[in-house]
Amino acid sequence: MIRHEYISVQDYRKVGLENEYWLWHFTPSKPLPNQQIQSIKGQTDEIGFHPFRYVVERIGIPVFETPAEKAVDFLISLDPNIVARNVYQKDHFFTIILGFNHMRLVSSTHHPGMCLCAEGIINIVAQMNPKLLENFFVD
Repeated sequence: MIRHEYISVQDYRKVGLENEYWLWHFTPSKPLPNQQIQSIKGQTDEIGFHPFRYVVERIGIPVFETPAEKAVDFLISLDPNIVARNVYQKDHFFTIILGFNHMRLVSSTHHPGMCLCAEGIINIVAQMNPKLLENFFVD
């Protein structure tokens, strides 16, 4: 079972102090139908699979979610390229996942070469701490 909570940007410091490694998922209020990674509590695909949930459950990393439209100023202050590249385009908020070591941003799906998919989450976690993946590929 994964730890999952909805938080506001005001919770950033508290969450960062309480968690060594964690993911912060900024979700759009209306996700696009073809978006692979939707809310951790969202619908599974036609065969009952949810790639984001599967990855974080296997790794055991906490996930926090915040609506992207309520966090634009915070995201700009964290890294202006996040908003410029991926989060807000043409009046639509896109999803983005950030990986933290306490309060330090380590990686995210907006960095070049990263995708918003299960492999992207694995890559973020590997950059945070490769040891977190030790049991991921073992059945």
